[in-house]
Amino acid sequence: MNSQTGRIEQMQQESLGDVCDGYIDVIVPSQPASDQTTVVPPPIVPTPSYQVGHYNPQRVVACPPESPSDCWDSFAHFLQVCRPVKIAESAVFRKCHGKPKFSECTDLPDEALGANVTVQCTRKSQGHFTNESSDGPSCNSKRQEWLRIANSALCIPFLPEKPGEEDVPVFLGQEEQLTLEMRLDDVLSHNYDKGRLNVCIAQETILKSEESDQATRIECHADGSMKLVDLANLREIALPDLVEKFPLACLARVITAPSYFLRNENNILQLREVNLWFAPHNSSTNLHYDGNHNILQVLRGTKTVELNPPSTLRGSEIYSEHANHPALLRVSTYESTSEKNMVSELQSARDMRNANTIVVSVSAGEALFIPEGWWHRVESAGPCVAINYWFDHTPSSVSGFVRNTHMLSYQVRELTRRYLDDNFDDAARELIKQEANELYISNHHSFDEHVILGEELAARLKFLFNSQSEEYRKDHLSSLGLDLNAFLLHSDINNSQQREAVIHLFGQGLPILTKAVDQHVFSKLVSTLGPASCFVLSQTWEKHERSTAVMRGAHPEESFRRFFSNCGIFEEYIRSHLRREDDTFKNQVARYLLLHNLMLCRE
Repeated sequence: MNSQTGRIEQMQQESLGDVCDGYIDVIVPSQPASDQTTVVPPPIVPTPSYQVGHYNPQRVVACPPESPSDCWDSFAHFLQVCRPVKIAESAVFRKCHGKPKFSECTDLPDEALGANVTVQCTRKSQGHFTNESSDGPSCNSKRQEWLRIANSALCIPFLPEKPGEEDVPVFLGQEEQLTLEMRLDDVLSHNYDKGRLNVCIAQETILKSEESDQATRIECHADGSMKLVDLANLREIALPDLVEKFPLACLARVITAPSYFLRNENNILQLREVNLWFAPHNSSTNLHYDGNHNILQVLRGTKTVELNPPSTLRGSEIYSEHANHPALLRVSTYESTSEKNMVSELQSARDMRNANTIVVSVSAGEALFIPEGWWHRVESAGPCVAINYWFDHTPSSVSGFVRNTHMLSYQVRELTRRYLDDNFDDAARELIKQEANELYISNHHSFDEHVILGEELAARLKFLFNSQSEEYRKDHLSSLGLDLNAFLLHSDINNSQQREAVIHLFGQGLPILTKAVDQHVFSKLVSTLGPASCFVLSQTWEKHERSTAVMRGAHPEESFRRFFSNCGIFEEYIRSHLRREDDTFKNQVARYLLLHNLMLCRE
C-alpha cells in the first residue's frame, strides 16, 4: 500500500470516528418524568450466523411517546447527522397505541393474498450463489468462487468457504438474479418447489411516489396508515385505481408506521416508497446502499443489520445498474481486475469493515433508521415479515454537505449519478455517431441504405452459413462484421421500428446453427462488435416492448435465446465479451460527461 493510499484511509478513519463510536443508539419509549438511566434497551436476539458478541452495545435515548414534538426532535437529530438509530416498540410512536391491524402475514386482507408478487430465488441444487435461470446468464464456477469469497469478506461473522445445508442463502440481486411471479398466498403457504428453491419477497411495492412524480404524494396518517394523494385535486386515490399499479396497495390502510418520525411539516420530508419484505426461511442480502433514507420496521421474526458509513467501501461504477453494490461483488470487477489487485482490495475492504461496522438486532415490533448511502447487509431469521419506508429529507443548501463529512463520498457519487442519468442518452448518441463516422473513414466503406437494412444483412448471414467454402467465409467475415457494426450504430434504440429490425435480425433473421464449425464462425463474427455496438444491442433487448416485437414475430426473448444458442460452446465467452464491451462504452460516456462537460480533471 503506497503512502497516498494510506493517508486517504487515515483521513477516512478520522471522519468516521464520531459516527462509529462502538454503540447503536436506541429510541426507547418512556414516561415524561422518567430518568433516562432507568429505561432499559430491548434484548438482542441473534440471527443464525451471529452470536451476541457480534452486536454493538445499545445506548438508550429516552423518548415520551405522548409528546409528538419531542419524538420528532429526538429522531431529527439522527436525520441531521445521518447516523443510524434503532427504535424500540415502533408502533407506540403514533397517535393510536392500540394493537396494530397488520402484524403478521396471517393478518393480510384477502385482496392482498390473491395478488401476484415478484419473488427472488436461488437454486438450492446449484449452490447459494448461482441464481441463473436456464435462459438467463450463466455463472462459471471460478466466478462463483470469487463471489462467495468476496461476500464472506464483506460479512462480520465467519462464513464457511463452501456452501452447505446449514448456510443462510444469499440473495445477491445483481447480474445473476432469478425472479418469478407468484401469488402471495402461494409464497406464504410454501406452495412452491421447496426442495429446489430458496425464495424471498424483497421490495414488493405497497405505495410509491418517485421524486420525478409531481402528481402524487404519499401521506402518513397519525395512526400510522398510509394513503396516496392526487395533488391535482388533493384527494386520496381510490383503492381500485391503485391496485392496478400496486397490487398490495390495500396494505397501506392497515400498516402502523411510526408516524411521529415521518412528519412532513414544512414539506421537509417526502415519503417515496413503502414496501413489503417476507423471508419464509433464513436468508440474507448482500452488502448495498440505498438512495433514500429508510425506516425498516420488523413485524415478525428478527433481522440482523450490518451498517457501514458510505466511505467504508468502493462502490460499483455509477453508470451501472448496480451502482449501489460494492465493486468487489460486481462481475465486471472480477473480469477486469488482476488477481493481485483483487486480493489487495479484498483485504482493504475487510480491514475497513472490521473497523467501522455497526451490527444491530431488529426484532418484531422494532424498527431501524438506515441513512441514505450507508452500506448495509441484512440477515433474516425466517419466517420474517417487515415493512420499509423510503423517504427524502430536504437539505437546506449544498454547504450542508460539509457538516457530515462521513457522507461526502455518497453525496458526490449520488450527485454525479443523477447528472449522468439526466445527460447519458444525449452523450451516448453523440459518441455512437462519432464511432459510426470513424468506422466509415477508417475502412473507406460505403454504408449504403440497403446495407443498413436488417433484411439485407439477414440474407448475407444465411448465405454465409449455407456456403461450404471456407475461403468464402474467410473473405467475407471481416466485411460482414463491419456492416453488422454499422447496422447497430445506425439503429436508434429509442425508435421502436428500428429496435424491431435489430431484434428480427438476431431472432428469425438468424438461421439456427447446430454445427460446431458454424457456431465458431458466428462467435467470431459477434466478437467483432465494438463497445458502442454491444451497448446498442443490449439496450435494444432491454427497451423493446413485447407488443411491438410480437407484431412482426420478433420476440426479444426469442432473439436473445437464439443469439446465444448459436454461440454453442463459446456462449460464456460471448456473454463476457458483450458485458465487457457494454461496460466499456458506458465508461466512455461517463468519462465524456465528467471530463468534457464538467471538466472535473484532464484526461
